[in-house]
Amino acid sequence: MMVLERHHRFVKKSKGRAELPLDPFGDGVRMLDRAKDDGPSNLSSVAGELASGRSDGVGPFGELRGAWSGERLAQDGQIAIVLAQLSEPRDGAPPPLDEQVELLLARPDLLQASLASLGVGAISLDAEGRVRWLSPLVEELADRLQGEVIGASIDLLFQACASPAQRGSPASSSDNTETNRVRSKPSGPDVQTGLLLTRSGTSRSVRHAAVPVHDARGAQTGTVILLLDVTEARLNALRLEHYSTRDPLTGFLNRQELVQQVSRLLVTVEREKVPFSVVHMDIDQFKLVNRTCGYDGGDRMLQWVAAMIRETLRENDFAARIGRDEFVMLFEETSSDHARKAVDSLQRQLGEFRFSWGDKTFSIVASFGIAFPAGFESAEALLSAAEHACAAAKECSGDHVQVYQRGDAATARRHGAVNWVASIKKNLQHNGVCLFGQPIRALCSDSPRINFEVLFRMVDENGLIRGPDGIIETAEQYGLISVIDRWVLRHTLRLLSAQPQAFLDGLDHCSVNLSGASLKDPSLVDFIRRQFDRLGIPPGKICFEITETSAVRDIAQARRLMEELGTLGCRFALDDFGSGMASYAYLRDLPVNFVKIDGSFVRGLASSTLDRAIVGSITQIGHMLGIGVVAEGVETQAIDDQLKLLGVDLAQGYLYGRPRLLTELCAAEVSRCTSGRNLDAAPRPPHEEGLIPPIRPRTG
Repeated sequence: MMVLERHHRFVKKSKGRAELPLDPFGDGVRMLDRAKDDGPSNLSSVAGELASGRSDGVGPFGELRGAWSGERLAQDGQIAIVLAQLSEPRDGAPPPLDEQVELLLARPDLLQASLASLGVGAISLDAEGRVRWLSPLVEELADRLQGEVIGASIDLLFQACASPAQRGSPASSSDNTETNRVRSKPSGPDVQTGLLLTRSGTSRSVRHAAVPVHDARGAQTGTVILLLDVTEARLNALRLEHYSTRDPLTGFLNRQELVQQVSRLLVTVEREKVPFSVVHMDIDQFKLVNRTCGYDGGDRMLQWVAAMIRETLRENDFAARIGRDEFVMLFEETSSDHARKAVDSLQRQLGEFRFSWGDKTFSIVASFGIAFPAGFESAEALLSAAEHACAAAKECSGDHVQVYQRGDAATARRHGAVNWVASIKKNLQHNGVCLFGQPIRALCSDSPRINFEVLFRMVDENGLIRGPDGIIETAEQYGLISVIDRWVLRHTLRLLSAQPQAFLDGLDHCSVNLSGASLKDPSLVDFIRRQFDRLGIPPGKICFEITETSAVRDIAQARRLMEELGTLGCRFALDDFGSGMASYAYLRDLPVNFVKIDGSFVRGLASSTLDRAIVGSITQIGHMLGIGVVAEGVETQAIDDQLKLLGVDLAQGYLYGRPRLLTELCAAEVSRCTSGRNLDAAPRPPHEEGLIPPIRPRTG
């Protein structure tokens, strides 16, 4: 009853239990051996511990238990009950362990039923290694009847394997030393992998544990082999291993396995000086195939390309698919000349091939980049070099081969862009970016009002503040600019919400830049609305600056966005006006509140009559349309004087203040508004400090 109580506690505890660690039969068998060595012991107690997993191992059937639910675990506990029933103490004294084992073997029907419920088969052998009986599960797995094998050598039925190398090719029975070891091993066995031989000559993979049986004098009288069929599990593991390292469409290596192989080759190069080459291939205009034929057509084309790549590879070479239309080939033990010849051959094959899908036919053109391992310490760096070379080839109108050269200007620029991308992502995640601001001054009024433009800055690895040069261009190229736009707006509104009321009362507008990519983002308006609602900043305090080029690229989309945000109260400025395809029609067609004249027309204002005429014309048209005019790039007092004469409303530039941390600028602006003095730069002409003229109503 002690064992039954322990079993019930185990079943109750294990309901709903998660997976347990896998553990072989061997731990439980070794427990039985230890019990034998310690002298007579109660097998039911040992079995209870094996079933409940209270020992340092989790029991002889722990491997099975690892993947089963609590309900199936309860069946494992039935073994304890069977063993307890077979070994009840007589006259209060437990029988010796050997006698308990003999009792167990005397009732194979109960043992077999319990083992079958766990999916475990059993083979009983005599001292000579001949079969005494089989469990029904073994009969089923081996497709043999018990009567056919009783008295036969175990070699007819079972083949143990000593190592993974032996598992796939069983030795002859005369050389089957592992099976002999299973027959006669005197101590508790470890779990081994073996083969169960079927009638048809095939085999099934099994895990087995051999339990030796001894008589009262300690002589071995036989062996019981417990085995678990793991054929499907091994096949699934092989499939999983294959798919974890392979591209399912082409059968090539995937990116992770490619990195492992390149790392291996780099070690070989360092140790044995064996050269190899890396070729990065990118199919040009592959998106056209996807759009025209759908993904099924695109996949079929990729499979044809993979077939041609295979024809290019030698026995020791291999290929990987690392992107939708990107492949990498590794040519081992090869010179640069061979790599180039292989690429030229593949390029010719692709050029001669025509891919047909339905009534459509396509030629295949690809760009190639070649890199060699000299000077590279990591697989990632070498693969990146080949990728950059391929990108350079793609820029040459495609169907081109580029060999990576250190110091090449285009390659260096591309490396810099990729480094910027990584740096931007990292800094956005770890607060390695900050906001700067530059004041905007009214030219024709005398009441101080706060106006400034918010600028994005990034902190480099040396802790230095980096300006926008290279950052914004790279972010636009690699699709990060929308993320930056949102970060800037969110943190600007957060900073404004922390300012004193006097600052917000004195703030006319805060300019925030929006990129062309954000103009196309359908979720942007909802995002902006949520930020205003959450932080409580009046939308009228924000002026979104949109570059002329971005607005012109999709003028209908720009107008839609302006109208939607305009209903909230937001204002808009057309930035860098005149730097692109400037047209007064844009001022008429877009609902902008300000036009910012590009600095290229402002810097020569004091000496160029043409620049003065252009600035004057823009100012006049802007005022006719009720649009405020802002001059950018004002650096001297002479330019300031000319802007006043031309009637420009606002000005921005180093004359009024260099960009500074936005927190510092806000503090200075509060002080300036409350004291009536301009503290951000000196000297300041009195006419700088004025009220922005009201926006004139549009006429015509």
